[in-house]
Amino acid sequence: ICATPELAKADFDLAGFYRQNLAASGSGAADLKQSQRAFIAKRNQCSSVECVAEAYRARWEEIAQLGYVRQ
Repeated sequence: ICATPELAKADFDLAGFYRQNLAASGSGAADLKQSQRAFIAKRNQCSSVECVAEAYRARWEEIAQLGYVRQ
């Protein structure tokens, strides 16, 4: 991830979006944390830049759909 500028930016941006949503999630925090662990496990199974990029895009959408914080 760090070796590819686009993925490094996606990782940085998603981390911030996740933290914002986690802070706003209240009683949903445990579920959000659990889904983040599942995302990381799925992302780590990727063997191509395209797969990792798609995992980040899908995770961003997933968090955004929860509606805690929108960007």
